[in-house]
Amino acid sequence: MPNPLVITVPGEYSGTVTKGGKPMTGVVLYLHDTDNNNSYSGQIKDGKFTVLLPDGNYQLDRVNDMNNFKNYTLDLKFKAAAGGIDPGGSLTITIP
Repeated sequence: MPNPLVITVPGEYSGTVTKGGKPMTGVVLYLHDTDNNNSYSGQIKDGKFTVLLPDGNYQLDRVNDMNNFKNYTLDLKFKAAAGGIDPGGSLTITIP
C-alpha cells in the first residue's frame, strides 16, 4: 500500500511594527523556524504584516528598512500553534 500524501496547511499570523511610535512601511521582516532552520519573510505596509507559518518555534531575526537602507537586528522568540502566538497572543515589534 502506498504512503498517504500529507499536506500541512500553514496558519496565518499577523502583527505590527513601529519605529519611534509610528507604523513602518516599505519594510521586510525576516524570521526562521528554530526547529529546522527554514527561513520566512513578510512585507510590512502601514505598520502591519501577515505571514503564513506552520506550527512551530520561531525567531524574528531582523527588520530591513528598505526606505532608509537600515537593518534592525532582533532576537524575539515565539511559538506559533493553532493560529495563536505564545507569548503575548500577537506579534508586536517596537523599534526605538
